[in-house]
Order: sequence, then structure tokens, then C-alpha cells
Amino acid sequence: MFLKNNISAVIAKQFLPDKFPLNRLQDVYEAILGEKYDNRNFRKKMIHDGVVEETGDYLKTARTGLHAFIILRNSASGLPKIG
Repeated sequence: MFLKNNISAVIAKQFLPDKFPLNRLQDVYEAILGEKYDNRNFRKKMIHDGVVEETGDYLKTARTGLHAFIILRNSASGLPKIG
């Protein structure tokens, strides 16, 4: 319950590599909060609120190359509510 009420970018970062596709952050967020979010809304909210920043790199996956993101170091506040 503590983690669910106090999730922050710093906590979420512990579950991710340095560079990650945004859907990995969404997976962490959904697993902790137990809720599902629309991919487009989640992406817009995380970028708009300055939680993540695109690196300009691409990560190779089995399907395709995905844009790589990093969590901004100064984003220790709680992750924004989606929806």
C-alpha cells in the first residue's frame, strides 16, 4: 500500500534500465497502481509533465526500433495521474 500511495519517478526508475521504451514505464506504473492506461494518453502526460525525456536513440526489439526515454533526474515528485 505504501508504494501504491507514494509512487514517484525515482521509485519507478529502480525497475527500469537507464534507457527504456515508454511502454516499459507504463508497465511499471500499471503494475504498482493496478490500473490500465491508454498508451497515447500515458505518453502525452509523461512527456508534457516532464517526467521523461526522449534521448533520440532507438532501442531494438523483436518487432521494431522504439524511441528510447530516460527519467529526468529532477523528477522526484509523484508521477502524474493519468486520465
